[in-house]
Formats: sequence, structure tokens, C-alpha cells
Amino acid sequence: SREGVIDAAYNQIYSTQVEEDVAELEKLGNSLATRQDFVQMALAFIERISTGDERRQNRLMRIRIVAAATKRPELRHLISESQSRLSDEFTRLVTFAQGEGWIRSDIPAHAITTLLQSTTYGRTFDDLSLHPLSDQEWSQVAHAALAAFLLPNQ
Repeated sequence: SREGVIDAAYNQIYSTQVEEDVAELEKLGNSLATRQDFVQMALAFIERISTGDERRQNRLMRIRIVAAATKRPELRHLISESQSRLSDEFTRLVTFAQGEGWIRSDIPAHAITTLLQSTTYGRTFDDLSLHPLSDQEWSQVAHAALAAFLLPNQ
């Protein structure tokens, strides 16, 4: 069916973008040794996925696909596997950081991950604004959001 072909294409686009993010998280996660490593990795990852024209287009495409999936159960099923891989890898890193005492453990790791992801993709709304934030302004607020979860240096 026509819808099946569109779903397959959307799934391919979504999965490719997500797998790029998962690969980067895995690579970064394997190099964590200190709190400073974690902070630098997290900030770099958040900035990479939320700034620049290419990432803006990626965010818009992901939002378009998610919107389509709300009315198409098969598409939702297809993309949920990729999204779960991304969420699981990000959650694994946050759980590791919590275990090391680098990040608050009174909030579940998955909740922190979900908030950081939703904040990043929520930037799409600002992308559509007549007066969107600059990448520098966005980075400043993204850093503040991450800082809210960090524990003080010990």
C-alpha cells in the first residue's frame, strides 16, 4: 500500500538519524572516566543534536514523523524500536553517572533522559518562531538544564 511505502521510508529516515545519535552516545559513553568527562560529553552531545541548520532539519523531520505516527499504529511501532534504543543508551549513561555520584539519583535516570530529549526536540517550536533563539542562547539554557541535575564537585 502507499501508506506502507511511506511508513517504510519514514522509518528508514528516523532510524538512520537515531542510530547516528546512538553510535555517538556509545562512543562517548565508553570514554567516561571522570565527572568532567561526563559533563563535557553531555554538553557536547546536547549542543550537537540541538544546534546548527542540519540538526534543525533533522528535528523538523523527526517531529513530522512522530506526528504521522500518532495516527498510524504501524509507523508508531516501527519508530518506537529506534526511539527505545536511543532512550535506553542515554538512560544507561545517566544511570552510570548517577552511580558515580556525578548526577542526582533522586530522579529516575529515564526521567532525566526523557526531559533532556524533550527539551532538545521542543526546540523545534522555537525554530518556527519569528524570533528564534540563537544557537548561543540555546546552548546557555541547555547547559543550565543539565546543571540542574548535576551534583556539586566532591
